[in-house]
Amino acid sequence: MGRKIFTEDRMKLITVIFLMMASFNTFASKAKVEALGQRSWGSNYIESDRLTFINPANLMDFNNYVVAEWGSQNSTVAAQSDKEGQENGEGGVFVKDGQFNYGVYLGNESNDAYILKAMSGISAVTRPMLNRVEVYVAKEQRFKTGLGLWVAHGSDEQSVTAKSITQTSLGIKLGIKDKKFRAGLVQGILEKNKGTTSSTIGYEAEFNGKFMSMLNGGYDLSDRLSLIGEFIRVAGEVEKSTPENLNGKLTLDNHFVGVGYKIHQKEGVNIYTDLTFRYINFNFDTTAHRQAVQNVVGNLDTALAASELAGTQVYVPLNIAAEVNATSWMAFRGAITQRLWGYDKEVSGDKITKKKGRIITAGMGLKFKNLDIDGLIQDRENAQLGSNDIISRVAATYYW
Repeated sequence: MGRKIFTEDRMKLITVIFLMMASFNTFASKAKVEALGQRSWGSNYIESDRLTFINPANLMDFNNYVVAEWGSQNSTVAAQSDKEGQENGEGGVFVKDGQFNYGVYLGNESNDAYILKAMSGISAVTRPMLNRVEVYVAKEQRFKTGLGLWVAHGSDEQSVTAKSITQTSLGIKLGIKDKKFRAGLVQGILEKNKGTTSSTIGYEAEFNGKFMSMLNGGYDLSDRLSLIGEFIRVAGEVEKSTPENLNGKLTLDNHFVGVGYKIHQKEGVNIYTDLTFRYINFNFDTTAHRQAVQNVVGNLDTALAASELAGTQVYVPLNIAAEVNATSWMAFRGAITQRLWGYDKEVSGDKITKKKGRIITAGMGLKFKNLDIDGLIQDRENAQLGSNDIISRVAATYYW
């Protein structure tokens, strides 16, 4: 019997080559912006339609397109993100209609959206919600302004692991944008999860989001240099939990300020860099929340005392990203983010120097007239890629 030419790993590699695509236009998926080392919701200095999700006024500049994406981060545990068996579809349409622009997006989920619930440690109750709907409207008068609203509600009756789970989420988004200035607000109004597991597990809990807010913005000092920043605070409380050691309040601040610089933008080559100062502060009532926080934040130093119920992280990452247009229909992109300096600080005042970790991302792309296929692979902060986890994101965008 002849040697098998197309092994499973080779087929995965072939899939990557054909699916991991992106073009140079500013319509972007998560796959594209993450391949440039940015957050899944975009950047305040690299122009793209992804910024609409945290600044609805951006819809005035990016409209008349439909996007669908495969591959998701919607896990309450960061280590379970983007696994081949856990991808989730999402997508939407954004159109221009007279003086207003409109948009509808389904399934917009990410670890960032679940960071507060994941901190609670009650993942059996706070599982990702798959029926989230977002609507957007934007208009331009003196300034470009936009409004967004998200809502989700669902119940899950299971026969094996749970008796019932009920989840509700509601929030609003506001945005303003001018030639040089842009700012957005994402404000959660209601976040409630309640569930009871089977008697063999003996687990029930209720989670209430007390405060969820994100303020972001950017200001262009020149055509190339921009000031950028994000300020996030989330707070919630676990109540009526069995076991009782999960009951308690928890808060997380996650902020950054910095500069973004467009090094080169011509002849089919775009090179970007950004340097930011990042600050994370966490507080919670019980040690049971500690591991959950570490799973979500991802860079908590395990050397911190296990009994520590509060702490601060400070670090300075440098990101360098590039897009290279190989042909009129194919492009390559990649980024490396290096932590230059940082530390963890306990409540007692002891400091632990953070490791100089790095994240490497890469992507490829194809363009078919008005259709773009985007893709991404990422190394999870250890500069390695496993063949069983090589496909991280694939997306298709059609614009007119």
